[in-house]
Amino acid sequence: MPEEFAVLLMFFAISMTANVGLGIALFRASRRVSRLEAGKQSPAQLAVSDERLDRVEALVENLASQVDQLQSSQEFVNRLITNKPAKLWNPEGERAREVTPH
Repeated sequence: MPEEFAVLLMFFAISMTANVGLGIALFRASRRVSRLEAGKQSPAQLAVSDERLDRVEALVENLASQVDQLQSSQEFVNRLITNKPAKLWNPEGERAREVTPH
């Protein structure tokens, strides 16, 4: 019985911690929403937000172009592997080389 009680206490502690954390998050989010709805942001803060948004958009566009380049290079490598000519590399046709000391 004591082991079951300890497990029950552990689950209770975890659920209470999660509930307190969610309560605090809900309280802070509601305060932030009410502050935003009231329009208490200064024009300087709005300008900083716009600059941040522009930087994030530029970063996302840069990341998208890099992903496109990666995709095209992967497609190229796949084509090379699947359509590899036998002239380039033929392990059966290679002769054994003698290694002589100098």
